[in-house]
Amino acid sequence: IDCAAVRELLEFGRISAPRSIHAGIGKLPAGHWLKVETRSARPGHLPAPVCYWSLKGTALRGLTAPLEPDFEAAVDAVEAQLQRSLAEEQIADVPLGVFLSGGIDSSLVATMLQAGSSGPVRTFTIGFEEAGFDESTHARRIAEHLGATHHELQLHTADALALVPRLAQVYDEPFADSSALATMLVCQAARTQVTVALGGDGGDEAFGGYPAQARTLATWRRFGRFPGALRKAAADMMEALPAGAVNALLDHGAARHGTLPSHRLRTLASLLRPDSPFALARRFARHDPEVDTLLAFDPTTHRPPAFDPAPSGAVDAYELAADAHARGLPLGAAITLADAASSLPDLLLTKTDRAAMSVSLETRSPLLDHRLVELAWRIPFSMHHDARGPKRILRAILARHIPNTLYERPKAGFSVPIAQWLRGPLRDWAETLLAEPVLRHQGLLVPTRARSLWAEHLGGRHDHSSQLWDILVLSAWLEARTI
Repeated sequence: IDCAAVRELLEFGRISAPRSIHAGIGKLPAGHWLKVETRSARPGHLPAPVCYWSLKGTALRGLTAPLEPDFEAAVDAVEAQLQRSLAEEQIADVPLGVFLSGGIDSSLVATMLQAGSSGPVRTFTIGFEEAGFDESTHARRIAEHLGATHHELQLHTADALALVPRLAQVYDEPFADSSALATMLVCQAARTQVTVALGGDGGDEAFGGYPAQARTLATWRRFGRFPGALRKAAADMMEALPAGAVNALLDHGAARHGTLPSHRLRTLASLLRPDSPFALARRFARHDPEVDTLLAFDPTTHRPPAFDPAPSGAVDAYELAADAHARGLPLGAAITLADAASSLPDLLLTKTDRAAMSVSLETRSPLLDHRLVELAWRIPFSMHHDARGPKRILRAILARHIPNTLYERPKAGFSVPIAQWLRGPLRDWAETLLAEPVLRHQGLLVPTRARSLWAEHLGGRHDHSSQLWDILVLSAWLEARTI
């Protein structure tokens, strides 16, 4: 086991290329190819992978050939390129459909695909029993407006229970995005009707749609103007305050809503520590800022066998974005670059690809056509995201085709009610994997720390579902290896 990969999994919920869960085994990064000459190859030695397409390079090239700052002209250009991309993406000699969540991206793909189709497009969505997670009504309304043939699958907790044991098999290595459960189910449903499915992946990353980007900028503007030493001293003071005293003094019913004052204070302290906006963006992307307290090994000294060789240009996504910012990329665009480079290849696209291919469904992402992405990075960041909201370009295109009342609402994301499930139908499964003897035998995590998170979550004192899901996925994968 690559212990550095374990740490990354617990921090971010995924393991990024070129690292894998297995020490000494690497993954080929996105946008790279590797050529092995069988006659000259030596065991344990491979040539360096070659980068053939770079998101950072695309972003920097966009600075040298920007589009004129005319919003309507930018909208026209993106719509025309999207039409060309969709014309190619829908070529298939088998039945084709669209994943429709009701959000901007998938609605745009479905709308423009239907506009160019001679018959009804097949659309697929998933709903949840739990209030607050079910977005299927929005997708249904859009499908009805388009005249699409809509398929809606209701996700019941029993369905999730049946899928959980398959996660370790479908994803090959620990993968901790809990929405993979819903993705697996919607892929299963789609495969009964179609062989190829188009989705809206990439719209947020190319067209400035993540709320975290605006949150990072706003937080940095608020705290970044203070000297680093002052911010660190304030954070030290906040973390030194006894949790019990803070809760007793400030808790006026906050615990009933799942957040203790002491935890909010620790969260604020963690936002004061980053020394750059990119370090702050990394903090927002973390599942567990205190990950090292979970590890039963010292990540600074426990080094796995090196994977030889490291891919050319394979660097941390936030370091990559910081360098692009130093080369002239505006701060908002650079943070968007960091989010895209860190989440798209090893999280979002991995999630959909493995889930789809496990049922022999081919998926395509027209919003990630490289020509469309290159065009998006030539558009000034202010056109993508301003005080009026995110993804202005895509919203403007969609408004040309359907009423904005069908899609204008707060961004919900594609999440599943893991917090409730862990306290309910998944509780016994989780209890087995979090048992102290099991964790001690696996030898990677501190059992008492994991059990403490579990007890706090079960007691309703805090929502640790994100951290617990990472731990559970790792434990389940380790147990599956021993069968």
